[in-house]
Amino acid sequence: MIDLTNYLPPDEDLIVSARRALMALTENVITTNDDNNVEFPQIIVGVQNDIDQPDFKNANQMRYTLKVDIYVDLDEAFIGMRMRRVVEKLLTKLQLERYASRYVPGSLSSPTLEDNSTSRPLWHGVILLDYLLIFMKEEEI
Repeated sequence: MIDLTNYLPPDEDLIVSARRALMALTENVITTNDDNNVEFPQIIVGVQNDIDQPDFKNANQMRYTLKVDIYVDLDEAFIGMRMRRVVEKLLTKLQLERYASRYVPGSLSSPTLEDNSTSRPLWHGVILLDYLLIFMKEEEI
């Protein structure tokens, strides 16, 4: 029987590790599954997609796109830009807890948006980074 309390899938390891690294910037780091929070600055971390990369006989290799959304009040856009640069530096050197991983150089994308979906205008920085995760086939379910 599989012990689900101790099983950590690769995508969750990526999210947990990224969240832990970003707590150095703000305590308000949440995942896409968390309840919405109205405190800013706010960082939301999630996996946008995954692609199987079958390159090894005895191991799986998956390519995950980590999406990070940074929200700050629009009048603090300069702080948001600084945060985005620090987040990019932290995440290109990210080490996961359980799985072997590496950032895919050249996959970084970081557009800037203005978000008017809340009662106050927000600066919204988006960061997309790809990671290759390698794990032994017997670790999968």
